[in-house]
Amino acid sequence: MIGRIECKGAPRDLGFDQGSALRDSVREELKIVERETVGGRFGWLRLSRRRAARRRVATVERDLLRFFPQQADRLAGMAAGVRCSRKRLVGPLVREFSDGTETGLRVTGGLLLAVDPKRGPGHPLLGGTVDLSAKRSMLLALRHSQPDHGMASIELVLPWMASGLAGVNEAGFGIAVASGPSTDLHQQVCAASGIHLLQDCLQSCDGVEKAIEWCSKRPAGGVVSLLFADASGEVAGIVIKGDRRTVLRPDSGLLVGLSHPDRRRTLEIACRDRPALNVEQLHSVFSTHSEGGVQVRSGSVCRHGGPTETQASFYVDVEKRELTLLEGRPCETDLAQKQTFGLAVSESAG
Repeated sequence: MIGRIECKGAPRDLGFDQGSALRDSVREELKIVERETVGGRFGWLRLSRRRAARRRVATVERDLLRFFPQQADRLAGMAAGVRCSRKRLVGPLVREFSDGTETGLRVTGGLLLAVDPKRGPGHPLLGGTVDLSAKRSMLLALRHSQPDHGMASIELVLPWMASGLAGVNEAGFGIAVASGPSTDLHQQVCAASGIHLLQDCLQSCDGVEKAIEWCSKRPAGGVVSLLFADASGEVAGIVIKGDRRTVLRPDSGLLVGLSHPDRRRTLEIACRDRPALNVEQLHSVFSTHSEGGVQVRSGSVCRHGGPTETQASFYVDVEKRELTLLEGRPCETDLAQKQTFGLAVSESAG
């Protein structure tokens, strides 16, 4: 983990704090993305790729401004902190969410699981894994956001992203997101990925139903799964596929986000004999391999030995307003190495 950062103020101030604190990590990511985007043996191929990338970036930046203005402002602040243009920071967003192949840059293709009070320790839990190319090292940070208008929250973030991957706010509302590849994202009504809904929800929503209503009506693109939980005991989710929305409700106390069918089946089998799924039990579930102990098959929850591997897991306790991060392959990492971050009691609404 890169570390914990504090961000306060208006959207541009929030972004500037992040960009200044994580400048070196963001610049390194930009170098990698730009090298991959314009790579090619022949000059004409490099030129063609560069032109196509510029068109996609312009489309995504336009829709960020139209549909996610606070995220666009936050990204502009990050650009000022990093000392680059906002357009340049949009490049990794395009690469991450609109490429239909495993490029080695996808880091949000992991597994999400929501546990309602019937199966948890008396209150809901959110858990997930972060999958990353085996050639890449983990780049995650914990961010404490205190906006001028809206609720404070703590989030798991990538250095170059304005929106987080998971988080919990002062009202005891938690959310986690996973994305799938979408080759036509830049051709949809909204070319900006639905992953940006996470930050909007954390800032303005105090419960699951309000988040579902918000995400059902807001324009958002790509293939995205968002899972919600709140301190009152509600658990639900929504899947976004372009302009289509599908609301998810728990089945037998569990709710699984976007995942390969074989991986989902392995996870459900691992959960079957665990009537009470607390953080310790979820860690055990995320350590599960497919039948025969093979780590590279599509059904393995903890994946390694192939081009993509599970490099971290996280857990969101909405009642305690805590986010726990455990770096490393779950099957090889002791839970005692976890790092837990929470909102201060004075910020909590409950």
